Amino acid sequence: MNIVFASSDDIALRTLEEVSLKYNVICLLTSNKESRSRKKNRNLLEEFAVDRGITVFKFEHLLKEERNILANLSPDMLLCFSYSKIFGPKFLSLFSKTMNIHPSSLPLLRGPSPLQSALLNGERESAISFQTISLKMDEGDIYKKVLFEIKDDDDIITLRDKVSQLAALNISDVIDNYLNKAVKQEGCATYTSLFSKESGKIDFQKHTSSQIIAMQKAFLIYPKTYCNYNDKVLYFIKVRAVDNDKFVQFMNFSSGSVCTYSNEYKSYIIKTVDGFIALEKLMLSQGKELFASEFKNGFPIFCENNVLA
Repeated sequence: MNIVFASSDDIALRTLEEVSLKYNVICLLTSNKESRSRKKNRNLLEEFAVDRGITVFKFEHLLKEERNILANLSPDMLLCFSYSKIFGPKFLSLFSKTMNIHPSSLPLLRGPSPLQSALLNGERESAISFQTISLKMDEGDIYKKVLFEIKDDDDIITLRDKVSQLAALNISDVIDNYLNKAVKQEGCATYTSLFSKESGKIDFQKHTSSQIIAMQKAFLIYPKTYCNYNDKVLYFIKVRAVDNDKFVQFMNFSSGSVCTYSNEYKSYIIKTVDGFIALEKLMLSQGKELFASEFKNGFPIFCENNVLA
């Protein structure tokens, strides 16, 4: 089987490795990786493909010229896992089989940010959906679903790693045994959207303790969870729940107050609208990530009448 593998995200690297061992990957469709600062980052997919002698295409468009290039390679299947371009009907007609790997239990959380949205929603379980590719976003029929647990200590980094591993472990089974067994999606659909820089801004007059913790987990890669501290941006890198009863003496403090440094939690205790959170790891703009125990040595007055905004 001649497979065209399409991905712009390193989450697909393990799957590409697995597929290339068992099937004929005739090319990789990918894109240049740029950070938000426009700095080009390594594309691990491209590096792997070049090392294995797999042709790499970074098409700006998927029009007639690009379709002809792929048609000349006699492709059988399009396998997509987090690719940055939309496939049109003429492009999809090049393939007898298509597959998209989407990290949610479809039809729930269709769209570009299912893992972040699952964390924000406080979901305890999700799935990887192996589906056909349709013209409408994530509406393809389901070959197979693989469930996974979302644990209390999971964040976007650990979830991406979990999905990366599970997708790779199951891809051969889906290709070998499920390509003729696709079934329609069932249930009511929900949708996700892209997040912006502003999505990570904490509103201490609105966000509860659990919401801030969920934001920190979901936005740890981008856009990060942050607030203002004096004339700087303060990023919340690691936040966790606390026993509110241990800090009742600060209950009258305004939301956003840096109440104290807790030796028990090795964290700053921050007042929220419904209690307290422990800020265990943080970073000032233009600085580096520091544990609170390190930060307090450089900023000993951080707890003195400071209210974050």
